[in-house]
Amino acid sequence: MVLAIFAVLAVIGQVLNVFLCLALDQIFSPIVGGTAFVFLYMLVFVAAWLLSVRIAERRDGQAREGQAVERQHIRQPNLQTSAR
Repeated sequence: MVLAIFAVLAVIGQVLNVFLCLALDQIFSPIVGGTAFVFLYMLVFVAAWLLSVRIAERRDGQAREGQAVERQHIRQPNLQTSAR
């Protein structure tokens, strides 16, 4: 699940990165746009990974909470022994 979330976030981030750097090329020089692209290229992958792990952990945590509530409703049989 983490990999699918990462892929979606990385693609969205890289599309935004390209548009931003092309705008910087038009406003400033191509050197500024190229430098920003290289820096943001790495930053997008790091941010996408961190966000995807956080989203997946939150989703797994909510699923586990739901399972814990269901387990509380199931009563386990008590063991009874004759020795006292």
